[in-house]
Amino acid sequence: MNEDKSDLGQLLQISLPLSDTSKWKRLIEEIVPGSIVIQGGNVSISQDVKNFVERVKNICDELSISISRRPLIGITHEGGWISRIHDIANSPGNMALAATGSLNYTYSAYRAMGQELSRLGIDWNLAPVVDINTSPVNPIIGVRSFGDDAKDVAENSISAYNGLKDAGLIACAKHFPGHGASLRDSHLEMPTVDKSLNELMKSDLVPYRELIANGIDSIMISHISYPKLEKGSNAIPASLSEKIINKLLRTKMGFDGLVITDSLSMSAVADNFSMETATIMSVQAGVDILECAEPNKYIDIFQALQNSVMSGKISRNRINQSLNRFKALRNVSLNRKASSLKWSNEVLWNIASASANAAITVLREGKMNNEAIRKTRYINSVFFTRNRLLGVESPKLLKSPVQEIINSWGMKSRFNLVFPRNMSEKQIDENVNLVISKKRKGDFLLVFMNDSAAYDKTDMKVPPQVTFLRRLLPEFNDRLAVIGTGTPYEVHMLPEQVTYISAFSFVPTSLSASIGVILGALPARGNLPVKI
Repeated sequence: MNEDKSDLGQLLQISLPLSDTSKWKRLIEEIVPGSIVIQGGNVSISQDVKNFVERVKNICDELSISISRRPLIGITHEGGWISRIHDIANSPGNMALAATGSLNYTYSAYRAMGQELSRLGIDWNLAPVVDINTSPVNPIIGVRSFGDDAKDVAENSISAYNGLKDAGLIACAKHFPGHGASLRDSHLEMPTVDKSLNELMKSDLVPYRELIANGIDSIMISHISYPKLEKGSNAIPASLSEKIINKLLRTKMGFDGLVITDSLSMSAVADNFSMETATIMSVQAGVDILECAEPNKYIDIFQALQNSVMSGKISRNRINQSLNRFKALRNVSLNRKASSLKWSNEVLWNIASASANAAITVLREGKMNNEAIRKTRYINSVFFTRNRLLGVESPKLLKSPVQEIINSWGMKSRFNLVFPRNMSEKQIDENVNLVISKKRKGDFLLVFMNDSAAYDKTDMKVPPQVTFLRRLLPEFNDRLAVIGTGTPYEVHMLPEQVTYISAFSFVPTSLSASIGVILGALPARGNLPVKI
C-alpha cells in the first residue's frame, strides 16, 4: 500500500460481521482500522466481550500490527434500553437516573458501568446521550435522554462523563446538534428538525457547551437535517454539513476534540448519498472518524477515502488534523486506564440496584391497594416489548423478563405474557381474550407498558397498548396496575382509576424495584424529569 494512505484506516470505526467470523482477519489486515465497535449482535454477556476482544488481539498479533495502530475497542452501551451486555452492573438508563434527582447517582452509575466495560477490554463507550427529549413521540431517543430541561440534562451529562472518565474510559457525547426534537428515526430515514441557531443555543446545545468546557473526549454527529442552519440548501444531514461541524461546533463552540459520525450505514445517509459522496462531504465538513456498521459499505468508505486523498479532493493536511486528534485520544485512553481506581464488585451491584430503586416514580395512585396485593397469592403480568423479533406480522414467543423477578418477591404467577408494543386490532382482541381466559378470581395483573405514546402510527387513533388496557380493565378493576418501562407521557391516556408508576427502564434492577413499590416493600422516591 502506498505510504501516503497506509494510515487512512485509522480514521474508520468499523464493526465485524457476526455471521462470518472468517472475514475478520482480512478486514483488519486490509483496513487497519483505528477502532472497532462491538455491535449488539456480537455480544450479550461478558464472556462474549472477552472472546471478541481476545480474538481481535490475536489477529493483530498475527498481522504484526504495532501497538500504536491497534484498534481501540468501542461499544454503544448507554445503560437502560441500550445495554449490549446483560450480566454486568448496568445503569437503569438516563431518564431513570435523572428521576433520582441526584447527580451522585448519575456519576456512580456511569462509573460502575464504565468499570465493568473497562475490565472486559472496552476502551471507548459511545455514550452518554445528551439529547434533550422535547418530543413526547420521539421514536428513538425517549428514555435515552436525561429529560427535557437543558440545565438538568447538562448537569447530568457532565456527571455521566466524569463517571466514565474515572472508570478509565473515553466518552462520546451524542447526537450533535440534537436528536431530542425529532419525530423520525434516523436509522430508517433522514429526520428534519426545524430549529434556528438561536433556539438551539438556548436548548439542545447547552449540554455540549458545558461538556466542551469540561473537556469531553469526543462528540458524535447526528444524521438529522437542520434546514434553518443550512439556509435553503438541499437536505443535508448534520454529519455531512460543513456549516454545522466546522462553523458551529468547531469555530463557534470551540471544540477541537474528536468528531465521529453516527453510522454512515443508517438509512438517513445511505438512502440519500453514495458512500463516496458521504465520505468526502463528512471529512471536508470536519469529521475525524467515519463510523459504519456494514462491511460492504465501510469497504466502500475506505476506498473512497484512499481515492479522495490520492486525487486531492481531500488534502493530506486535512487528514493529518484528524490523525493527530485520534492519536491524542489514544494517549488519553492509555493514561486513564493506567490511573483509574477500582470499586469492588459488591459496590458496583449495590450502585446498580440503588440507582434503579431511587428512580421509581408514582404518577398516579389510582385504586390500587397495597395491602390487598400483599395478600394475593398470584401476580400475573403482561409485558410489552421493544424486541423486533416480536413483530406484528410474525410474532415470536419470548420468555417474560419479569417471571423470575415476581417469584423472587415470594409471589406466584399463573401467566407472564409478552406482547409486541404495536399490534393490529385483531391482535389486540386476541391478546385481551387470552389474558381473560387465563385469569382467576382474586388474581392481580401488572401491565408493563413501553412508550405507547410513540407508537408506529397506522390508522389507529389510540395507541395499541392503551386500547389493550382499556378493553382489559373491566375484568380487573382495582386489581391491575401499570408500570411504565419507557417514557411517562402515556399516563394521561389511561383511565383515572389506573395506578401508574414509572420505572423509566426495563433492566432487571428497575423491574424488581417497581414490583417492590407495588407490593409496598420499597418507597417510590423518584421525580419526573420531563413535563407531561
